[in-house]
Amino acid sequence: MNIKNPLRRKKLEVLPQIHKPRREQIAVYKFSEPLDIPHMVLFSDLHLYGKTNKSISVFPENVRELFAMLERYREKGYQLFGLGDILEGWRFRPKQILKLHPEYMNFLIEHVTIIRGNHDWTAWRRIEKNFGKKTFEHIQVGPIYMSHGHQADPLNRNAAWYSRYATKVAGYMKRVGLNTDKFYRAARVKHEDRIKHRYANYTEAVQHTLAPDAHIFCYGHLHMPYIDASNPARVVVNLGSIANYVRVFSYVEVTPTELTLWKVTL
Repeated sequence: MNIKNPLRRKKLEVLPQIHKPRREQIAVYKFSEPLDIPHMVLFSDLHLYGKTNKSISVFPENVRELFAMLERYREKGYQLFGLGDILEGWRFRPKQILKLHPEYMNFLIEHVTIIRGNHDWTAWRRIEKNFGKKTFEHIQVGPIYMSHGHQADPLNRNAAWYSRYATKVAGYMKRVGLNTDKFYRAARVKHEDRIKHRYANYTEAVQHTLAPDAHIFCYGHLHMPYIDASNPARVVVNLGSIANYVRVFSYVEVTPTELTLWKVTL
């Protein structure tokens, strides 16, 4: 697929803030000793897509604030990592996303290290051919391992077709005023302990195979921010999401001394 470059001369516009978002810590994990790593910001599950009357998959305010915040971090020298499902590649084609979000796509392509998620795997593989943008299945920086984490989800591992078409059906339902996100949020709360246990087991398998020298494992996919430090040998972090259809999102800030899970309320 040949995608013409719509990003030329499109800069990320940082809009003036009408009101100041409230930022608060969800959790902090302090390292036992300083790590030899750069300052980093990790975010995931933006599900940016393209459609004429609804060109962003979440509240536009969330998206604008996220990218304004990323630009501020970038100017301070932070490295930026998108841990999957940054694009909604199951419902929309890369060309649509590029056309309707040139300033965001330009910023992502130029300044963000991208890990492919289950929703944007194919989209990024197509985009990277046209822009020379290398994307990854997983990354490790020092003792910090990063992936989207959908491999721990049995629906995505064993029946990916179900998740794909459920996403499309959810899109149709939203158009008629039925929001399935409330159901998924309630299910995550109800089964929180079971979900954390599943990701702890998955992390143990990853540590024994892909990342034997890592002890901090960061994921997206769940749209459920938390830090599980019950086992210091395998600390599990979920970044949460930008795409929860509420004016709240979360992300992770990492310095050589600590990892902080932040919540931003607009």
